[in-house]
Amino acid sequence: TVSSQFDGGRVDFTFSLPNDTQDDRKRLAKLKEQILEQLVDSIYADDGSTLEQCVARLLADRGQKLALVESASGGSLAAALATDDRSREVLAGAFVAPGEDELRRLLQIPDDRWAAASSPSDRIGILATGAAAVTQSDWAVAVGDVRRTEDGKEFVEVVLKQPNGKLESRTVRLRGQGEWAHFRLTTELMDHLRRKLEPGE
Repeated sequence: TVSSQFDGGRVDFTFSLPNDTQDDRKRLAKLKEQILEQLVDSIYADDGSTLEQCVARLLADRGQKLALVESASGGSLAAALATDDRSREVLAGAFVAPGEDELRRLLQIPDDRWAAASSPSDRIGILATGAAAVTQSDWAVAVGDVRRTEDGKEFVEVVLKQPNGKLESRTVRLRGQGEWAHFRLTTELMDHLRRKLEPGE
């Protein structure tokens, strides 16, 4: 029996056999091995853990903390991570506001530094760096305002600040509306962070 559940860009697969024999267990183990070979690092857990639990566990294993700065995501990253018991251990702080200007005031970014930023990604980078400094966190994720292309497609600029000080900027397309869009965005950003935290990265 195969069942699957799709939700916000995430898919849960369940495989089961009608009996619980040694042969059945071997068949399931073989099936699991084949699936892992095909999907490789797209699988974040095989024990029922949520994506946020995986991120929290990876941060805890490293002894590191994360700061979040959110405009377009409306606090959905912080809310998702807060569902894990280890959130107080790994979440150094979260700053949520309706726009980038409000966020930079929350983080007390000097006017001259903000005005000197030449692009949206530069400003989001300033927010990520500022949040990491204020909270003394190793990692920071900053999500900017919603922007639109000429043909009306919506996107956000996202910057990931890493423990070595490196800033990684990404443009992320927004899909859907309201809570659905937030959940899709949360899934994409949490999975990207999960991949960065995986051993060997």
